[in-house]
Amino acid sequence: MQTATFLTVTILLTVNAGADQIRLSTLPSMNAVCGGTVNLLCSIDTNVTVMDYSWRDGKGTICDYKSTEKGESENISCKYTDNQSLVLTIKHVQPSNSGNYHCFLLAKSGHTMNTTTLHVSNCKEQTSKILQQLLNHACASENKWINLLVSLTVLLSLILD
Repeated sequence: MQTATFLTVTILLTVNAGADQIRLSTLPSMNAVCGGTVNLLCSIDTNVTVMDYSWRDGKGTICDYKSTEKGESENISCKYTDNQSLVLTIKHVQPSNSGNYHCFLLAKSGHTMNTTTLHVSNCKEQTSKILQQLLNHACASENKWINLLVSLTVLLSLILD
């Protein structure tokens, strides 16, 4: 009886020790400017045999190391490099892209996951800040053109929303 118990404990400890050796590196949080591009980096810190390596959100897998060209839209892509880094690129970032992105790794020796929270600035706030900076630095003779540009930008923003 004691031998069987000892054997079971030894096997469990061996499995857990292997799982603890798998490590990923990601940033816990990132900020992105509305309309810009953001790169979320996930790196494997240990030498493992990869079975699945992917970026996921609350809806499912966004992209993985095997099909890096496939993203949920033309603005999303992944690049797998050096058998260790998986970079999720989001172009033309919008507030709807804000949220948690999970880097998931399944290896022969176990699995692990890290999360990066993406914060995207509000597009209207960003546009307003940029336009205000333009107005503050413009010469008096340029104010008429800038006011026209501001009016057209606000009008386009309202139409596109």
